[in-house]
Amino acid sequence: MLFRSIILIITIDNEGNLALDSIENRARVTSALPSLTEILTNAILALPKAIPSTKTNVGISVATSIKLPIRVVASPQ
Repeated sequence: MLFRSIILIITIDNEGNLALDSIENRARVTSALPSLTEILTNAILALPKAIPSTKTNVGISVATSIKLPIRVVASPQ
């Protein structure tokens, strides 16, 4: 049984497009689940556009990054 936490670094650009920048703590998880990076990338690309962040003092859209922690639980088949 695999119990690990990973952190996705997701960027939302100034037009609202999402992209997976990196995955922290992925070494042990991807050795057990080699297709995990591809699965996560495809899932993020399938998401609808987001509303981009706005710089409040000038009212323009800016890019931002978020960290999304995920707990991975897997067992052998």
